[in-house]
Amino acid sequence: MSVTFLAILLTQLDKVLLSRLLSLESFGYYTLAATVAGVLYMVIGPITSAFYPRLVELSTQENRVQSPPYITKVHSW
Repeated sequence: MSVTFLAILLTQLDKVLLSRLLSLESFGYYTLAATVAGVLYMVIGPITSAFYPRLVELSTQENRVQSPPYITKVHSW
């Protein structure tokens, strides 16, 4: 129970502090941006989790010539 409380506190602390420091309009924009970022993370997170093992496997192969072009681009970053 204390872990859950701590997790909620840490994820909401920014909103509590900023609600006291910013104007209502600015805080609304911040909340909107945080919500959009959270939704994007919920969409992109599972996709990344699905592709990551294969990307690691392909990037660690000895013969990188056979790797698809997108692996080479990702690896060169």
